[in-house]
Amino acid sequence: MSGQNRLRAHHLLCIPLYQGKGYSPQFCSNMDQMIAALKKVDSGIQIVEGPDGVCRACPNLTWKNEENRPNSQGGKCSPAVCSLDRNEVKSKDQKLIGALKLDTKRLWTWPVLMQHIQLHMTETIFNASCGKCRWYKAGLCSYEQYREALNKEVQA
Repeated sequence: MSGQNRLRAHHLLCIPLYQGKGYSPQFCSNMDQMIAALKKVDSGIQIVEGPDGVCRACPNLTWKNEENRPNSQGGKCSPAVCSLDRNEVKSKDQKLIGALKLDTKRLWTWPVLMQHIQLHMTETIFNASCGKCRWYKAGLCSYEQYREALNKEVQA
């Protein structure tokens, strides 16, 4: 499965609230492309607890060696880690997978995935996952904004 079809669990919280702001213009361009690809009705999305296509342009992603860096078509994503912390991001993904009852072996479509998240997301889950995030601290998101954005995604 290509990097475009892999999606970190915590990115399910980022994407509905994404406002075109990010780490760099390259990150934002990649995020725009990823969101468009994920929202294609026929795309199969696998929920993962590690780097995905969104991470491809993140400056916090470090690679064990350069030949493992993904190319513009998605390439490999597995031998990389987030340099922000000591597996805190992976732990966040793991907690969300459990809390939101996400089947990581299933291939989801975007509409079905959004309906599933709408059914299982609570303010407690949202705040536990997002409370330490720089974008949350900057005031770019809140649980109320997330519910509103999620409702729009489900109705789309």
